[in-house]
Order: sequence, then C-alpha cells, then structure tokens
Amino acid sequence: MTTPRPILVVVLGMHRSGTSISTRGLACLGVDLGEDLVTGGGSENPTGYFEDAAIHALSMRVLDALGTEWDGLELLPDAAFESPAVLALRSDAVSLLRLRLRDHPVYGFKNPRTARLLRFWQPVFEQLGADVRWVCVLRHPLSVARSLAARDGFDAAKSLLLWLSHAVESALAAGDGPVACLDYDALLDSPGPVLERVSESLGLGPLDADALRTFEQDLLDPALAHSSFVPGDLAVDPNVTLLVRSTYELLHACALGEA
Repeated sequence: MTTPRPILVVVLGMHRSGTSISTRGLACLGVDLGEDLVTGGGSENPTGYFEDAAIHALSMRVLDALGTEWDGLELLPDAAFESPAVLALRSDAVSLLRLRLRDHPVYGFKNPRTARLLRFWQPVFEQLGADVRWVCVLRHPLSVARSLAARDGFDAAKSLLLWLSHAVESALAAGDGPVACLDYDALLDSPGPVLERVSESLGLGPLDADALRTFEQDLLDPALAHSSFVPGDLAVDPNVTLLVRSTYELLHACALGEA
C-alpha cells in the first residue's frame, strides 16, 4: 500500500492582512501549527502570531543573505537565490520542514515574508515531495495601508505597492496546487462558513465544532478589523492604482467563492 504524502499547508499574505488569526483558524480543520511558536504579540497582534519560530528565524536569515528587508521594493534577480549563502539556507529549510512533517502529517505554517521569498521556498517544497496546499489571505488594501501607517509610518504609495507585490506573488505561486483564498474581514464576521470553504477547496479535515467554538470565543473580536472599507472605496482613493484595484477585485471574488 502506498504511504500517503504528508500535507503541507502554506499560508500566504501581506503583512497586516490577518494571516496570524487566519492561520490559527486552520487548526479547526486539523492543521497542526507546531509547538515552537513566536511568542508575544502585544498591541500589534493581541491574539498572537501563530508562527513557527524556527521558520520565522530562517526567513529573516534568507532576507539578510539576499541583502534586503521585508519591506524592500527592489526586484531581486533569480541569481540572488542561487548564491552559496542562500543555497545553504535552503538545505536548512529542507531539514526543518522534513522534521515538522515527520511529527505532523498535516502541518501548516505562515510567515508574511514567504510571498516575497517564494523563489527560495519553492525548491524546498519540491525536494520534500510534500503535498503542498495554499491559503491566500486577503485584506482590503486600504486597511493594510492604514495599519502600516500606524505601525511603521509608511506612506500609502509604498504600502499599496507592497500589498500588490505580495498579492501577485501569492496568486502566482498558488496556481501550482490546491488553493483557497480567504478574506480576513469575512473570517471575522462568519468564521464557520469561511473555514468550511477552505476545507472544501483544500480537501482538509471536517470543521471541528468544538475547536471552532473555542476559536470564536477566545480569539475572534470584531475590533481586530480596526478599519472598514468596501471594494468601491478603491475607485475614489487617489493613491490606488488601477492595477491594485483590479487585483483586489479579482481576488476578493475568489475569496467570496464567486470566482
């Protein structure tokens, strides 16, 4: 009898897009997030990050080896991902994820840097031979821009360009396998139906009613949204380009199950 391949659920999304709480929601579908998670959260992420600490540290080392930061806007050449320093880190990533998948046959991780580092991670996933399934977390671009302005002092133009690059990279990567697009605001409003749609799209376990109840009571708070925008707001904001608007409209339709 053929041994089933371990399932690796990769969560993609822009910083300040709700990837942390969305990732925690996957636990209601039987996705294991590991035990060694990034601690803290504070006012930025009051419910926690739900992020593998070792993967977080590795991602930071990859950015450093590439000579960039998480908010860099430069275009990184393919050759940068083949440098000796980056290749050594790729070997570390294979070993790390192999260990995680050995202990957790359905394992999921998120790190907002993953979208920008997909040229690093894709060869890792291929070498593992895992069954990779993708979750793209979507949040309104103006909500992301407002959050980045408050936390980092970024102007709207930079924030929207970062949102666009992360959204496009995520969508392109997810085209290689089963994918679910999840709207953060919809998750806060109706977690059950949203997680059910993710389960159906990715072929994950059924939604655990008790786990969902705990998720709703202990972790979900409408105040987490902080700002409320509708798709039409993009058409009247002078900072929003046509490319940002059209990208959001397409992905939003996917997240709502309309496309």
